[in-house]
Amino acid sequence: MPAQSITHTRRQLGRAAVTAKTALAAPADEQLALKALAPGMLAQCAAYDAADTAVRAAEFSATKEIRESLAALAPLRKIYEEARVAVAARGGTRYGSPTTFATPDDFLHAVEDMEDELSHATDDPWSVNLLTILTPLIESAVKERLEATDAQKALQQAQMARDQAEGMARPVLVQFRRAVRATFGSSAKAHLELRDRRGHEVTTDDNNTDTGTPATGSTDVKQPPPGGTPGV
Repeated sequence: MPAQSITHTRRQLGRAAVTAKTALAAPADEQLALKALAPGMLAQCAAYDAADTAVRAAEFSATKEIRESLAALAPLRKIYEEARVAVAARGGTRYGSPTTFATPDDFLHAVEDMEDELSHATDDPWSVNLLTILTPLIESAVKERLEATDAQKALQQAQMARDQAEGMARPVLVQFRRAVRATFGSSAKAHLELRDRRGHEVTTDDNNTDTGTPATGSTDVKQPPPGGTPGV
């Protein structure tokens, strides 16, 4: 859908599904054009709804995993901050402050470098003792970070799938909307509910003033200005 929010697209296709079901339930000799297009419209609405549901689930999972990843990094940052000062004081590598790293992955790389350096000082009780504290925290943080990364990738894939479903639904919706307009008229509520948020149809299928057959309960609806209907 052009230049409109996901929320409006959800509502737009939801209303298209309602109109399609209503047309299929109409008497056999009524709304014939809509009856012919309704199955295809319903299929596209269902496909988009399934893709949108998958995105919502992926968003929930990604939020959860990112939160858990940040929680796992917190104690590691504290130990790392204390250890980096001690390591430098003992003549070891000077590691940057946790606040200097651009990403969690950059921070984890530095911590793993520190772990590797400490692991070579097996004759130093201080290093061995620090490793017993540091290593489990690293393993936990790495595990949570990988899970967060996987969840973010899954979210991106779900969003791409929804975009594809939206693209597939678009031409079907335009054709269905034109049939609704021809059946009920350009001022009918059933037609106005299917318009794009920013009046894409002003230069396409909403540019003339045919009134068609009024839909029940939807007459005398004022035609919106060229800017399109406001977002709901």
